[in-house]
Amino acid sequence: MKLLLTGGTGFLGRRLLPRLSAAGHAVTLLLRRAPARAPEVDWRVWQPGAAQPPFSAGEGFAGVVHLATCYGRAADSDAAVFAANLALPAALLAALGAQGGGVFVNADSYYAIDPPPGGAGNRYAVSKRCLRDWGRTLAAAHEGLRFVNLRLEHVYGAGDDHAKFVNWLARELLAGPPRIALSAGTQQRDFIYVDDAAAAFACVLAQAGQLPAGASEFGVGRGEALPLHRLVQCLHRLAGSRSELAFGALAPRAGEIAHSVADCGALKQLGWAADIDLEEGLRRVLAHERAAAGEVDSR
Repeated sequence: MKLLLTGGTGFLGRRLLPRLSAAGHAVTLLLRRAPARAPEVDWRVWQPGAAQPPFSAGEGFAGVVHLATCYGRAADSDAAVFAANLALPAALLAALGAQGGGVFVNADSYYAIDPPPGGAGNRYAVSKRCLRDWGRTLAAAHEGLRFVNLRLEHVYGAGDDHAKFVNWLARELLAGPPRIALSAGTQQRDFIYVDDAAAAFACVLAQAGQLPAGASEFGVGRGEALPLHRLVQCLHRLAGSRSELAFGALAPRAGEIAHSVADCGALKQLGWAADIDLEEGLRRVLAHERAAAGEVDSR
């Protein structure tokens, strides 16, 4: 299948790209800027608002995988959130529809729950919900256009941004401060290792011809809700840390989701399964952080 992939150089994209290539897909990366060195696959640069569409009907893309995202952190402008999470994927959906169809696989988030807890939610969540609704609308309007929404639970793994909780905590535990201030950690999450999440996308694309017309959605997680404090305690033990875990020292974030877990039944029926359990995933994160710090992992 000839595919266009956004976010292919990101945390999840770096795991997915080799899987797609190994499966025989012809992948073109859509990047925000020209790479410093040429990647091993075709690429092009396109920005939302550009005069030309991301691709034309004659190019024959059978599908788009949209991983690129803007989390709406403090430094991110409203325009940046809109461009990455709405304008770009909307243009790609329109291009697929104009050429007569194809499959659009979207990386959604458990954080974009509808209705959100405590109000409208943040910019990231709102933009994700808007794209999901837009994709469903266009899939209903364009015959042959399939919109496949993959609702990702808490994806983690070695090499992720240190702004992400698991990777931040791993680095803190290895540094060994006397005390680490935390919330109570009662919120429950479905933790899925990044390689298992990448395998879910590859599985959906392998079965794209069997998917129903219009819109469909798959939950991507292990199907197990775990209190955050249990993950923290597990990581603490695996790191061999002596730092005090000060649960309750921090107030919970406003609008925090109390419980989230994936319904993986439909995805498992396509042949997917999660292979990496929590302890193995956390060991990989710690090994990466030790290597980054120049330590030898003897565990």
